[in-house]
Amino acid sequence: MVESADSARQERPIARLMLDLTYRRRILEVILDFFLISITYYLAFLTRYGRGMDEALLDLYLRSLPFALAACYLSFFAFGVYRGVWRYVSINDLLRYFQAALGSAVLLAASVFLLDSSGIAPWTGNYSPMVILLFAIFLFLGLAASRSSFKLLDLFSLRRAREDGQRVLIYGAGDAGEMALRWILMNPGLNYRPVGFLDDNSLMMGRQIHGVEVLGSPDHLDAILKSHRIEGVIFAGLHNGTESDLLAVCQRNHCWVRSLRLEFELVEINSH
Repeated sequence: MVESADSARQERPIARLMLDLTYRRRILEVILDFFLISITYYLAFLTRYGRGMDEALLDLYLRSLPFALAACYLSFFAFGVYRGVWRYVSINDLLRYFQAALGSAVLLAASVFLLDSSGIAPWTGNYSPMVILLFAIFLFLGLAASRSSFKLLDLFSLRRAREDGQRVLIYGAGDAGEMALRWILMNPGLNYRPVGFLDDNSLMMGRQIHGVEVLGSPDHLDAILKSHRIEGVIFAGLHNGTESDLLAVCQRNHCWVRSLRLEFELVEINSH
Protein backbone atom coordinates (compact mmCIF):
# COMPACT_ATOMS: atom_id res chain seq x y z
CA MET A 1 0.00 0.00 0.00
CA VAL A 2 2.88 2.38 0.84
CA GLU A 3 4.63 1.67 -2.47
CA SER A 4 1.44 2.24 -4.46
CA ALA A 5 0.82 5.53 -2.66
CA ASP A 6 4.37 6.69 -3.38
CA SER A 7 4.10 5.76 -7.05
CA ALA A 8 0.77 7.55 -7.29
CA ARG A 9 2.34 10.72 -5.85
CA GLN A 10 5.20 10.47 -8.36
CA GLU A 11 2.79 10.05 -11.27
CA ARG A 12 0.75 13.15 -10.40
CA PRO A 13 3.50 15.71 -11.21
CA ILE A 14 4.19 13.90 -14.48
CA ALA A 15 0.51 13.94 -15.39
CA ARG A 16 0.30 17.64 -14.55
CA LEU A 17 3.38 18.35 -16.65
CA MET A 18 1.98 16.50 -19.66
CA LEU A 19 -1.35 18.30 -19.28
CA ASP A 20 0.46 21.64 -19.06
CA LEU A 21 2.53 20.93 -22.17
CA THR A 22 -0.58 19.85 -24.09
CA TYR A 23 -2.42 22.98 -22.99
CA ARG A 24 0.44 25.23 -24.06
CA ARG A 25 0.69 23.52 -27.44
CA ARG A 26 -3.02 24.06 -28.04
CA ILE A 27 -2.71 27.73 -27.10
CA LEU A 28 0.20 28.11 -29.51
CA GLU A 29 -1.85 26.51 -32.30
CA VAL A 30 -4.74 28.90 -31.61
CA ILE A 31 -2.38 31.89 -31.79
CA LEU A 32 -0.80 30.65 -35.02
CA ASP A 33 -4.25 30.14 -36.51
CA PHE A 34 -5.12 33.76 -35.67
CA PHE A 35 -2.45 34.88 -38.13
CA LEU A 36 -3.35 32.13 -40.60
CA ILE A 37 -7.01 33.14 -40.67
CA SER A 38 -6.21 36.85 -40.91
CA ILE A 39 -3.76 36.36 -43.78
CA THR A 40 -5.94 33.97 -45.80
CA TYR A 41 -8.95 36.24 -45.30
CA TYR A 42 -6.94 39.20 -46.58
CA LEU A 43 -5.75 37.13 -49.55
CA ALA A 44 -9.39 36.42 -50.39
CA PHE A 45 -10.11 40.17 -50.49
CA LEU A 46 -6.95 40.86 -52.46
CA THR A 47 -7.73 38.14 -55.01
CA ARG A 48 -11.32 39.28 -55.40
CA TYR A 49 -10.63 43.01 -55.81
CA GLY A 50 -6.99 43.10 -56.92
CA ARG A 51 -5.92 46.61 -57.77
CA GLY A 52 -9.35 47.85 -56.73
CA MET A 53 -8.46 47.26 -53.09
CA ASP A 54 -8.88 50.72 -51.50
CA GLU A 55 -9.43 52.14 -48.03
CA ALA A 56 -13.15 51.36 -48.13
CA LEU A 57 -12.48 47.67 -48.86
CA LEU A 58 -9.75 47.60 -46.21
CA ASP A 59 -12.27 48.95 -43.74
CA LEU A 60 -14.72 46.24 -44.86
CA TYR A 61 -12.02 43.64 -44.26
CA LEU A 62 -11.29 44.91 -40.76
CA ARG A 63 -14.99 45.12 -39.83
CA SER A 64 -15.71 41.59 -41.01
CA LEU A 65 -12.49 39.98 -39.74
CA PRO A 66 -13.83 39.32 -36.20
CA PHE A 67 -16.73 37.36 -37.69
CA ALA A 68 -14.32 35.37 -39.86
CA LEU A 69 -12.18 34.57 -36.81
CA ALA A 70 -15.18 33.51 -34.74
CA ALA A 71 -16.53 31.34 -37.57
CA CYS A 72 -13.16 29.64 -38.06
CA TYR A 73 -12.52 28.90 -34.40
CA LEU A 74 -16.00 27.47 -33.95
CA SER A 75 -15.56 25.28 -37.02
CA PHE A 76 -12.03 24.23 -36.03
CA PHE A 77 -13.18 23.04 -32.61
CA ALA A 78 -16.29 21.40 -34.04
CA PHE A 79 -14.32 19.36 -36.61
CA GLY A 80 -11.42 18.54 -34.29
CA VAL A 81 -8.65 20.47 -36.04
CA TYR A 82 -6.78 20.82 -32.74
CA ARG A 83 -6.91 17.11 -31.93
CA GLY A 84 -4.35 16.02 -34.50
CA VAL A 85 -0.57 15.77 -34.15
CA TRP A 86 1.18 17.75 -36.86
CA ARG A 87 3.97 15.22 -37.31
CA TYR A 88 1.49 12.48 -38.27
CA VAL A 89 -0.74 14.32 -40.74
CA SER A 90 -2.71 11.88 -42.92
CA ILE A 91 -5.45 11.88 -45.54
CA ASN A 92 -8.03 11.78 -42.76
CA ASP A 93 -6.56 14.99 -41.33
CA LEU A 94 -6.69 16.67 -44.74
CA LEU A 95 -10.36 15.72 -44.99
CA ARG A 96 -10.91 17.23 -41.55
CA TYR A 97 -9.22 20.46 -42.67
CA PHE A 98 -11.44 20.60 -45.74
CA GLN A 99 -14.54 20.16 -43.60
CA ALA A 100 -13.32 22.81 -41.18
CA ALA A 101 -12.64 25.29 -44.00
CA LEU A 102 -16.07 24.61 -45.53
CA GLY A 103 -17.72 24.94 -42.13
CA SER A 104 -15.94 28.24 -41.56
CA ALA A 105 -17.23 29.57 -44.88
CA VAL A 106 -20.79 28.46 -44.09
CA LEU A 107 -20.72 30.09 -40.63
CA LEU A 108 -19.23 33.30 -42.04
CA ALA A 109 -21.84 33.43 -44.80
CA ALA A 110 -24.61 32.84 -42.26
CA SER A 111 -23.33 35.61 -39.98
CA VAL A 112 -23.03 38.09 -42.87
CA PHE A 113 -26.56 37.20 -44.05
CA LEU A 114 -28.02 37.64 -40.57
CA LEU A 115 -26.25 40.96 -40.10
CA ASP A 116 -27.41 42.16 -43.51
CA SER A 117 -31.03 41.08 -43.05
CA SER A 118 -31.24 42.63 -39.58
CA GLY A 119 -29.69 45.91 -40.71
CA ILE A 120 -27.31 45.96 -37.73
CA ALA A 121 -24.19 46.24 -39.90
CA PRO A 122 -24.67 48.46 -42.99
CA TRP A 123 -21.25 47.46 -44.34
CA THR A 124 -22.60 44.03 -45.31
CA GLY A 125 -24.28 45.58 -48.35
CA ASN A 126 -20.87 45.87 -50.03
CA TYR A 127 -19.79 42.35 -49.12
CA SER A 128 -19.08 40.02 -52.06
CA PRO A 129 -19.98 36.29 -51.71
CA MET A 130 -16.91 35.52 -53.85
CA VAL A 131 -14.74 36.56 -50.88
CA ILE A 132 -16.19 33.73 -48.78
CA LEU A 133 -15.53 31.15 -51.50
CA LEU A 134 -11.94 32.32 -51.97
CA PHE A 135 -11.48 32.42 -48.21
CA ALA A 136 -12.53 28.77 -47.89
CA ILE A 137 -10.01 27.73 -50.56
CA PHE A 138 -7.11 29.70 -49.08
CA LEU A 139 -8.00 28.58 -45.56
CA PHE A 140 -7.91 24.91 -46.53
CA LEU A 141 -4.58 25.36 -48.30
CA GLY A 142 -3.19 27.23 -45.29
CA LEU A 143 -4.33 24.56 -42.84
CA ALA A 144 -2.90 21.76 -44.97
CA ALA A 145 0.42 23.56 -45.51
CA SER A 146 0.93 24.61 -41.89
CA ARG A 147 0.02 21.21 -40.45
CA SER A 148 2.15 19.35 -43.00
CA SER A 149 5.19 21.58 -42.50
CA PHE A 150 6.51 19.63 -39.51
CA LYS A 151 6.26 16.34 -41.37
CA LEU A 152 7.98 17.75 -44.45
CA LEU A 153 10.76 19.28 -42.37
CA ASP A 154 11.23 15.97 -40.55
CA LEU A 155 11.52 14.07 -43.81
CA PHE A 156 13.91 16.64 -45.29
CA SER A 157 16.18 16.74 -42.23
CA LEU A 158 16.19 12.97 -41.89
CA ARG A 159 17.14 12.51 -45.55
CA ARG A 160 20.06 14.91 -45.19
CA ALA A 161 21.18 13.20 -41.98
CA ARG A 162 21.33 9.84 -43.77
CA GLU A 163 23.82 10.82 -46.45
CA ASP A 164 26.46 8.73 -44.67
CA GLY A 165 24.16 5.83 -43.76
CA GLN A 166 24.32 2.30 -45.12
CA ARG A 167 22.99 2.16 -48.67
CA VAL A 168 20.03 -0.22 -48.69
CA LEU A 169 17.66 -1.61 -51.31
CA ILE A 170 14.05 -2.47 -50.46
CA TYR A 171 12.51 -5.46 -52.19
CA GLY A 172 8.76 -4.91 -52.64
CA ALA A 173 7.18 -1.59 -53.64
CA GLY A 174 3.77 -2.40 -52.18
CA ASP A 175 2.22 -1.55 -48.84
CA ALA A 176 4.87 -3.47 -46.88
CA GLY A 177 7.70 -1.77 -48.79
CA GLU A 178 6.20 1.67 -48.21
CA MET A 179 5.87 0.85 -44.51
CA ALA A 180 9.50 -0.31 -44.39
CA LEU A 181 10.65 2.93 -46.02
CA ARG A 182 8.54 5.03 -43.64
CA TRP A 183 9.98 3.17 -40.65
CA ILE A 184 13.51 3.82 -41.89
CA LEU A 185 12.80 7.53 -42.40
CA MET A 186 11.27 7.87 -38.94
CA ASN A 187 14.12 6.08 -37.16
CA PRO A 188 17.50 7.74 -37.82
CA GLY A 189 19.12 5.37 -35.35
CA LEU A 190 18.90 2.59 -37.94
CA ASN A 191 21.48 4.48 -40.03
CA TYR A 192 20.01 3.27 -43.33
CA ARG A 193 20.00 5.27 -46.53
CA PRO A 194 17.27 3.95 -48.88
CA VAL A 195 18.62 3.98 -52.42
CA GLY A 196 15.75 2.37 -54.29
CA PHE A 197 13.07 -0.27 -54.57
CA LEU A 198 12.95 -3.61 -56.35
CA ASP A 199 9.57 -4.96 -57.45
CA ASP A 200 8.10 -7.82 -59.51
CA ASN A 201 5.63 -5.49 -61.25
CA SER A 202 7.33 -4.03 -64.34
CA LEU A 203 4.74 -1.23 -64.41
CA MET A 204 6.27 0.15 -61.21
CA MET A 205 9.61 0.74 -62.95
CA GLY A 206 10.65 4.39 -62.63
CA ARG A 207 7.89 5.23 -60.13
CA GLN A 208 8.75 6.85 -56.80
CA ILE A 209 7.53 6.26 -53.25
CA HIS A 210 8.35 9.10 -50.84
CA GLY A 211 11.04 10.22 -53.27
CA VAL A 212 12.69 6.78 -53.56
CA GLU A 213 12.63 5.28 -57.08
CA VAL A 214 11.74 1.76 -58.16
CA LEU A 215 14.96 0.75 -59.91
CA GLY A 216 13.92 -2.54 -61.50
CA SER A 217 12.72 -6.12 -61.09
CA PRO A 218 14.39 -9.06 -59.29
CA ASP A 219 16.13 -9.94 -62.58
CA HIS A 220 18.10 -6.69 -62.25
CA LEU A 221 19.18 -7.33 -58.66
CA ASP A 222 22.78 -8.24 -59.44
CA ALA A 223 23.35 -5.19 -61.66
CA ILE A 224 21.65 -2.84 -59.19
CA LEU A 225 23.70 -4.09 -56.26
CA LYS A 226 26.90 -3.36 -58.16
CA SER A 227 25.96 -0.08 -59.84
CA HIS A 228 24.47 1.52 -56.72
CA ARG A 229 27.00 0.10 -54.25
CA ILE A 230 24.27 -1.47 -52.13
CA GLU A 231 25.36 -2.66 -48.69
CA GLY A 232 22.14 -4.34 -47.59
CA VAL A 233 18.78 -5.55 -48.88
CA ILE A 234 15.52 -5.39 -46.93
CA PHE A 235 12.87 -7.87 -48.03
CA ALA A 236 9.36 -6.52 -47.53
CA GLY A 237 7.50 -9.61 -48.70
CA LEU A 238 8.46 -12.57 -50.87
CA HIS A 239 5.66 -14.53 -52.51
CA ASN A 240 6.91 -16.10 -55.72
CA GLY A 241 9.41 -18.69 -54.47
CA THR A 242 12.51 -16.80 -55.61
CA GLU A 243 13.90 -16.33 -52.10
CA SER A 244 16.87 -18.67 -52.53
CA ASP A 245 17.94 -17.16 -55.88
CA LEU A 246 17.80 -13.61 -54.51
CA LEU A 247 19.67 -14.57 -51.36
CA ALA A 248 22.39 -16.18 -53.46
CA VAL A 249 22.80 -12.97 -55.47
CA CYS A 250 23.07 -10.95 -52.25
CA GLN A 251 25.65 -13.36 -50.88
CA ARG A 252 27.78 -13.06 -54.00
CA ASN A 253 27.75 -9.30 -53.65
CA HIS A 254 28.53 -9.41 -49.91
CA CYS A 255 25.26 -7.73 -48.95
CA TRP A 256 23.51 -8.37 -45.67
CA VAL A 257 19.83 -9.29 -45.84
CA ARG A 258 17.02 -8.39 -43.45
CA SER A 259 13.30 -9.04 -43.72
CA LEU A 260 10.38 -6.93 -42.55
CA ARG A 261 8.03 -8.93 -40.33
CA LEU A 262 4.63 -7.42 -39.59
CA GLU A 263 2.61 -9.36 -37.09
CA PHE A 264 0.77 -9.00 -33.82
CA GLU A 265 2.10 -11.22 -31.07
CA LEU A 266 -0.33 -12.47 -28.47
CA VAL A 267 0.80 -11.62 -24.94
CA GLU A 268 -0.11 -14.17 -22.32
CA ILE A 269 -1.60 -12.60 -19.20
CA ASN A 270 -1.26 -14.58 -16.04
CA SER A 271 -4.22 -14.11 -13.73
CA HIS A 272 -3.61 -14.51 -10.01
